[in-house]
Amino acid sequence: MRPNIHVLSPGGTIAMSKGAIGVVPRLSAGELVGAAPQLADFANLRAESCRAIPGAHLNFDTLIALADKIRDLSSRAVSGAGITQGTDTME
Repeated sequence: MRPNIHVLSPGGTIAMSKGAIGVVPRLSAGELVGAAPQLADFANLRAESCRAIPGAHLNFDTLIALADKIRDLSSRAVSGAGITQGTDTME
């Protein structure tokens, strides 16, 4: 039986692509998960876009909202959660 994994995306570098005014977070959580279809061989995935902000704009309000969402997910039949973000957050 494969685990149920909930993937959350607040935007970030990984979701960035060229837009009308430069590079902006445009890719949804579903698009990011869909870019790696082999993941479905290992887990039942549900993707959710929570925000659409650049990685450098990540702040405590967003982190708290993500933590609250994961806390809520832990009370359901979810084995784990993943957060997509990107390289601007590594610092």
